[in-house]
Amino acid sequence: MNSSKAIRLVYAQNLLIFIVLNAGRITLSLYALDIGASASDVGVVVALLYVAPLFISWPAGVLADRFGARWLFALGSSVCALCMLAPVIWPTLPAFWIGALGVGAAIAFANVLGQNLVGVLSTSENRTRNFSNYMLLGAMGNFIGPLLTGFAIDHAGFPMTALMTSLLAALATVLVLIWGGLLPKGDRRAQKSSNILEAISAPGMRSVLLVASVVQVGFDSFHSFMPVYAHGVGLSASAIGIALSAFAVASFLSRLAMPRAIAIWGEHRVMAGGFVFGALAFWLLPMFEAALALSVISFIFGLFIGFSQPITMILVFAASAPGRTGESLGLRLTVTNFMRVIGPVMFGATARAFGLAPLFIVSGALMCVGCYLSERMARR
Repeated sequence: MNSSKAIRLVYAQNLLIFIVLNAGRITLSLYALDIGASASDVGVVVALLYVAPLFISWPAGVLADRFGARWLFALGSSVCALCMLAPVIWPTLPAFWIGALGVGAAIAFANVLGQNLVGVLSTSENRTRNFSNYMLLGAMGNFIGPLLTGFAIDHAGFPMTALMTSLLAALATVLVLIWGGLLPKGDRRAQKSSNILEAISAPGMRSVLLVASVVQVGFDSFHSFMPVYAHGVGLSASAIGIALSAFAVASFLSRLAMPRAIAIWGEHRVMAGGFVFGALAFWLLPMFEAALALSVISFIFGLFIGFSQPITMILVFAASAPGRTGESLGLRLTVTNFMRVIGPVMFGATARAFGLAPLFIVSGALMCVGCYLSERMARR
């Protein structure tokens, strides 16, 4: 097996699916509004994008360990390609639910299988670099997907844009059908996990998953409520967009710098430092109202918390039992997707009851908990 060619195949397939996720999310939302759906209807469509990752991620990892990734990759992307045809053929609200579930299935399989294969196909010397490159694919998808979709909607209309998204997913299927023989086959003799609780109880796994949960809640809290705060102090939509762009640019830069930073300080110390600056960003946020200041704070948060998400992948892979890395990475995604569902609801209730300033203080304190957990893992 040529591991370098296999990794390039994984990168190509996952990049297409990351583009599909961003294209599908925008197309389904705006197309639904175009046919007369309400804002709450669109909210349901967006929420359905994350239903499949919540329930599929762990089983997908278990299956990948035992049977390999080729046909699971093909299943996820082909289901997405078919489901995205539903709004083209039948432009009613249930069709958008189908499309959202299909896109969610594709991203669930792509994330679990892609992360696992990057780890399996890497050596101890290049694993950090390869995981960093993998995370850069997500940033590229965040850039290409919306840009491509915006032009497609303006020039070709919603049905053709949905069809384009379907074709991109189909192309991802074709890639793995043609070159999927490069990928590892899996091991049917691998020990089967009886349930998800057994997987969580693996040595060191609970600590890593707890840190991953803190990262996800902090990420979603900042990304969700910083724009709300900025709007509340009177900033324009363009100013808020610039602040969010600063966040995205910083996350991209942090992943470029991650291999070097880990080589100097190690995974746990880098992550602990990221939590410190994340807490600082949360606590500074309610002290400023100027667009430039909020952009700088957003950049700081993205730069340092941007390290944390790929590092948790590396730590979960390292904590996995032999032959069960896919299961463990699927478990991580299940946990983080669960936090994506309950985190905004929990923090939204806090903001509604006490205001945004206490929310940012609590979020900063949560970052300090993440720092403590990272330091404790480093000492171990």
